[in-house]
Amino acid sequence: KDPQLEVNFYTGTDEDSDIAFQFRLHFGHPAIMNSRVFGIWRYEEKCYYLPFEDGKPFELCIYVRHKEYKVMVNGQRIYNFAHRFPPASVKMLQVL
Repeated sequence: KDPQLEVNFYTGTDEDSDIAFQFRLHFGHPAIMNSRVFGIWRYEEKCYYLPFEDGKPFELCIYVRHKEYKVMVNGQRIYNFAHRFPPASVKMLQVL
């Protein structure tokens, strides 16, 4: 099984809440970004540029900007995901 990473920005305080932004990565595959509204996943956006190196540590930063989430790896911008929920609606962050 490929190593994976998932980051969820929930609009409520439990895992059944809407997800304003999800960053999901199965190493060796494109990163997937999405949101979930009333239990229904919306349109997936994929990022193919992933500057990871096997066996090397990395820094993942997700900045909440005025119009989008700015996803960066090792100081390089890899994707901008436009807000589908108001940023202030996020109540819980989960990293898996």
